[in-house]
Amino acid sequence: MKSKGQAGFSLVEVVLTFAIMAVATTALGLVELSNSRRTQELKERDIAFGRGQAIMERILRMPFGAPGATEATAAKYDILFGSDEDVRQVSLTEVQQRDDDGDGVVDSGPIKFTLEGVEDKGVWEVYIDADLDGNGVIEPTVDGIETREGRTDLMRIEIRRNARTVLKTLRARTPQEQDESDALN
Repeated sequence: MKSKGQAGFSLVEVVLTFAIMAVATTALGLVELSNSRRTQELKERDIAFGRGQAIMERILRMPFGAPGATEATAAKYDILFGSDEDVRQVSLTEVQQRDDDGDGVVDSGPIKFTLEGVEDKGVWEVYIDADLDGNGVIEPTVDGIETREGRTDLMRIEIRRNARTVLKTLRARTPQEQDESDALN
């Protein structure tokens, strides 16, 4: 009990104050740590998105190509991903994943490459195929409904980094490309 004229805090009050301050400081530290991690994740995602856009722009400049084109050579893959050469020397139909045995399952894997020594390092995969929903099976019809899969004038392009989709789009053969393909046949 305090007598009149005594000022100050009791030991219980001091310990309770320090306990409350410790809990509050810990909570603020955890919030700051979480914010820091989230900021880093967003930065990495933005950098990967920028790289993905650059890759997608190169791919979309490629001509569609003739149906049934042979697979691209290593030199053509180098043109596509490893140099500043004109990507119009390579066609989408040359680099697409294929259903080699006709069973509706995409047999070849995606184009894979690894970046090292840059901010967006990691394993990149580029899917170019007629499997429009990306499930690994080309299904022209499901329950009697046409899915558009397997058509020779439409392809899916998907870019992934470390197994996460960065960008995806569909690319149709343009009327001009269709006319050129018809002229070749």
